[in-house]
Amino acid sequence: MAHEVAPAFQFYPKDLLTDENWLAMTFAAKGAYWQLLSTCWLQGSLPSDTKKLARMLVLSDRKFKSLWEQIAPCFQEVGDRLVHPRLEKEREKQAKRRAQSKGAADKRWHGSGDAPTMLPHNSGNTPVMRPVCTAPSSTTTTAIAVKTPTPKHAESFGRFWAVYPKRKSKAAAHRTWTKLAPSAELVDKIISAVTVQATTEQWTNEAGKYIPEAARWLRDQRWEDIEPDVQRSRVGKYGANLLRSFGTTEAEFFETAIEAEKVGELE
Repeated sequence: MAHEVAPAFQFYPKDLLTDENWLAMTFAAKGAYWQLLSTCWLQGSLPSDTKKLARMLVLSDRKFKSLWEQIAPCFQEVGDRLVHPRLEKEREKQAKRRAQSKGAADKRWHGSGDAPTMLPHNSGNTPVMRPVCTAPSSTTTTAIAVKTPTPKHAESFGRFWAVYPKRKSKAAAHRTWTKLAPSAELVDKIISAVTVQATTEQWTNEAGKYIPEAARWLRDQRWEDIEPDVQRSRVGKYGANLLRSFGTTEAEFFETAIEAEKVGELE
């Protein structure tokens, strides 16, 4: 299997919607399948132990058994692990494309093997790198691309916003998040607290009428309403050990679990 894991893989709706195994699945099974598929892509494989798979989906063994009967034909057992044949083909395709891109870049910059030439900039004495295969022009200047920096804390805010159930006033929530500037540890704590509070009676009653807006929830530090031991109780000691074996955190696990629960609600 490939050692380098890409963050995404190509998805072809036609392949999915013409697959008999997929079409025969219930909505709950489809949600569980997508979470296992995503985990398999990132981890390279899945444990073949169905009890471990059930814990990864936060499902009872009985509930998972009925779903696994529908999902199992999509995976292939290799030793004590499960792989997805379609994902393995995608890994090979991506590795081949990366190699081709690297080869094209090397050829573009180095040509016959010579180092890139240094040409004087039209407006001054500062030398500018130019590929040897590109003919210099005396009438045009060389544009220097400047990469726009990613806003600070944008990635961690995206994780928070993806799990917060009330999607209102995103700009205000982002400003509050940026001002808060949470550490990686606090980000995990906040996301874990949201996943727990999202299941409480206060947040689920009347279609989430009493869920506070995200900006206010952050300003009031409402993640402190959830004690650490309450958060851990969602996975237990065995679940915590399993998460560590997969190299993930409770917060990241809860994020994917929420997506599966949302799909399951459609059934």
